[in-house]
Amino acid sequence: MKIAIPTNDGLTIAKEFESAGGFLVKTFKNGDLVKEELRKLRFSELINFEESYQDKVKDCQYIYVRKIDEEFLDALKEIEIQCIKTQEELISKIVFQVKDEALLKTA
Repeated sequence: MKIAIPTNDGLTIAKEFESAGGFLVKTFKNGDLVKEELRKLRFSELINFEESYQDKVKDCQYIYVRKIDEEFLDALKEIEIQCIKTQEELISKIVFQVKDEALLKTA
C-alpha cells in the first residue's frame, strides 16, 4: 500500500495541494513502512501541474492534503485514490496505522 503526501521539502505537507513541488510516497507492507521516496516535479511539470501530478501518485491508494480544490479531489477519486484531509503541517507528526493493506486510523 502506498500513501502520497504533497510536499515542497519532504518535511511538511504543502499548504495547498496544487502548490506542491512533489510528493513523499510511503510504502507499507504487512503494516510496516518499507520505503520512502520523494517524487519531485520537474519545472515543466510544475507549469502543467494539472496534467503532471497524477503520474507521480497513480500507484498510491491514499493521499494526505491540507487544502485541495474540488477539481483535483474529483480527479483523484476517478483514479481511485482516497483523499484524507489534515490540519497537520509536519509529516513526522502523522501516525500511520496500516493493517491488511488498508489505512485504519491516523493522528
